[in-house]
Amino acid sequence: MVIRMTIAAMVLLVLATVASAISEQDECLTAHNKVRAEVGVPDLVWSTDLADYARRYAEKQRDHHQCAMVHSRGQYGENLFWGMGKRFSFSEAVKSWADEARDYDAQENKCAPGKVCGHYTQVVWSDTKAVGCASVACHDGATFIICSYDPPGNFVGERPFPVPRAHKHRHSHTREAAAATDGGDGGDELSRADAKLCQCMLNCVQNSRASIQ
Repeated sequence: MVIRMTIAAMVLLVLATVASAISEQDECLTAHNKVRAEVGVPDLVWSTDLADYARRYAEKQRDHHQCAMVHSRGQYGENLFWGMGKRFSFSEAVKSWADEARDYDAQENKCAPGKVCGHYTQVVWSDTKAVGCASVACHDGATFIICSYDPPGNFVGERPFPVPRAHKHRHSHTREAAAATDGGDGGDELSRADAKLCQCMLNCVQNSRASIQ
C-alpha cells in the first residue's frame, strides 16, 4: 500500500511538472507571437532542442557565473533577461524586449541614438521560425531567462520585417494634391479676377485721358 501511494505521488509530481512545462511553453509562444503579429510576421513554434540549449546555458550561468548577463555565443539567436525582487515570468521578459519597439525606427531600420532595440528585432525577425526558452532562479534570488532563436536574426544591413513605404508616398501625393487645389484652381480664379479689375481700371484711366485731351 505504501509503495503504491509513493508511486502515485511520483506520477502526480511528474504530471504536474509536465503540465507546468507545457504552460510555460504556451506562455512563451503566446507572448512572442503577439508581438510578431503586430508587424505581420509568421508565428514561432516551440523547439525542445532550443529549450534544452537554453536550459543548459542558464544553469551554467547560475552555477558558475552568478547569472551574469553574458551571451553564450552559440549558433542561435539569443535574448537574455535578468530581474531581481520576484520570480519573473516569460511574458514579462518578452514584454521587456518588446518595449524596445519605441526606440526602433522601422523606416530607417535603426535604433534611436543611445538606445538598444536588438532584443525587439530578434523577437520579430521574420526569418526566425522556432524558439526555446529557459528560466532559472539564481542563488541571490534573481531570475535569469534566456530565449534561443533559430534561424538567428539581427544581421547587419537586413531588416527584421518588410516595411511598406507606399504610405509615405500616398501622404506626399495627398499634400501635393491639396496644395494644387488650394493654390491652383482657387489661385487662378483670384488671379483672373484681379486681372479683369486691373484691365477695367486701366481702360477707365485711358478713357479719362482721351476725354481730357
